[in-house]
Amino acid sequence: MWFVPQTPTFVNSVNVGVYGINQFDTLKSYFDMLDYHKDYAYLNEIGSFIPSSLQHINTALEHIINVGMIDPTKLFLDAGCGDGRIVALTGGVHGIPSIGIEYDPLIFQQAKQHLKQWSNSHIKIVCGDFEKDATYHKIGVHFEEIATIFNYINNVTTIATKIARQSPIGTCFLLYDSRAIAQSFSELRLIENITLSDESGVGYLHVYKKQENSHILRV
Repeated sequence: MWFVPQTPTFVNSVNVGVYGINQFDTLKSYFDMLDYHKDYAYLNEIGSFIPSSLQHINTALEHIINVGMIDPTKLFLDAGCGDGRIVALTGGVHGIPSIGIEYDPLIFQQAKQHLKQWSNSHIKIVCGDFEKDATYHKIGVHFEEIATIFNYINNVTTIATKIARQSPIGTCFLLYDSRAIAQSFSELRLIENITLSDESGVGYLHVYKKQENSHILRV
């Protein structure tokens, strides 16, 4: 039996709402309660789910938005969205149009529960394989439309290869990792390593861009 706290209430999609309520703190408290009641490390036949640190990703997002590394008006994908916490952060707190794809049906159902606050918003999640174009078509999206793609060391080579083959020039790949040394991927250029540290530990966000001389292969 999964523990599900009361769904948090959010005001308009900004970090601090009209009543001075910090939406990020509300979101983080909700998922902190989940983590307290459940060991979330989870493995299935295609990959693993280990939840990202919301504090780390929020800090990194604020930085990369402020310096213009990503366009917050364009589509964001969490490839392997798990319980939905990252798309809740990007879409619910930062107002970025966001898509989450989760392979495991059980975890996907939990994500739907956590995200019901935004059932009529620009956050969309789908159960399926993020490697397959048919998964995106379920929600009326083409992979090539996605401007920013996030992954937490979950079948990284698969999604990086898909970006290299299909994504347009300038697509941003955000790889959250426990390792300081960034991996190399064909046709993706590393533009920044961000070190993230708080009371929960240290993490790293490796930021890549699709190279200008990359060739797009339609599949």
